[in-house]
Amino acid sequence: MTGEPSLAFDWRGELPLVADEPAVFLIHLRQGEPYLGRTALLRRRLKRLLTPRPGARMIDLSGLAERVEVWTTRARVEQALVYF
Repeated sequence: MTGEPSLAFDWRGELPLVADEPAVFLIHLRQGEPYLGRTALLRRRLKRLLTPRPGARMIDLSGLAERVEVWTTRARVEQALVYF
């Protein structure tokens, strides 16, 4: 990723106040490669990935996440450029 993230925070089990806006995000994990994603609704996506849901078939990174970095974007083209 190039440039400084517009938001960065250490994961402590609670999602801080994050807007539902388009963004590219990087979740640093305790082990393995970081999780890179892009979304139109940031808060909803982070909540889905970082909230433990026993028995759910969706990915759960809440126990592995250490840090989250976010680059907000305004357009799909900008999102694609930041993502790649």
